Amino acid sequence: MPYKNNTAFARQKRAYLEDKSRRLPPTTIRQYGVWLEDMGRRLGFKDGREITVKELESLESALIGLKYAESTITAKMSILKDMLVYTGNKEAQRYTLLCSMQPAKDSVYLTEEQMAAFRMKARELSNVHELLFSLMADDGCRPVDIERMTLKNARELLDTGKSVILGKGRKGGKEGLLVLSPMTAGPLKRYLALSRTLKDLDSFDQLMLNTWRGKTVPMTRRVINNRTTELREVTGFYVKQRDFRKTCGNRVYKKKRDVALAAMILRHSNPGTTFKHYIGADLTEMESVQRELADLCPDRQIQSSEDM
Repeated sequence: MPYKNNTAFARQKRAYLEDKSRRLPPTTIRQYGVWLEDMGRRLGFKDGREITVKELESLESALIGLKYAESTITAKMSILKDMLVYTGNKEAQRYTLLCSMQPAKDSVYLTEEQMAAFRMKARELSNVHELLFSLMADDGCRPVDIERMTLKNARELLDTGKSVILGKGRKGGKEGLLVLSPMTAGPLKRYLALSRTLKDLDSFDQLMLNTWRGKTVPMTRRVINNRTTELREVTGFYVKQRDFRKTCGNRVYKKKRDVALAAMILRHSNPGTTFKHYIGADLTEMESVQRELADLCPDRQIQSSEDM
């Protein structure tokens, strides 16, 4: 017998509840079904794979307006988000992240003035220092990403502005799309021009090469780490090497307020990783807005004088 409601949402709901019924009691499944039917109706029984963050926010606001208990709203939205994730809706994953985000607290993020100072010192040290700094701070590359970058990658980056590179991971590394910053294009062009003088250049596929005991060899992560250590020492800013990459993610987030975009720039498969470890903008801004709101209070000056 055909179902009365055979929309995409209804079919996805039935598949989700059937999967859950293997682990949950019938009474819970019935309750989930009632909630999902109600919220599906409010969403126009739209295909669960196409429901957006904005629609989820509007639905939650509507439930709040109906004066449901906070715990009920949380439970309903949690079940709906779980069902949408089950359907493969990435927006639901992003909404879940936005509802539970807390900024990173253990990182140093370079200011624009510090970025400029690092860039100037790197340029003074050598073209290699400048390129390594830009790849990390402007493009969010790890040392392993740079170590595994090839001449083919470099040519694609300069020709098209993007290239699929190999990053961290077993069996040669995990592929990820690198979109080149305009700040990196100049140092990369200069590096390629200078590298033509290296011996046996045609024998290597790797982009970053180094001269050791008169021979041309691929640049290892250890050498990359040494170069960035030299740069940090001459600037006087004693940040950790990974703070360059974290600064990249932080700058993207501050500019666009989009965790998913920052995750793509950093080549993270999970935006939650990006926010947990790489985004610290909100912590400073939360403190700043509290001070600004306090300054709006008429008795702020009186209270401040009493506290002194």
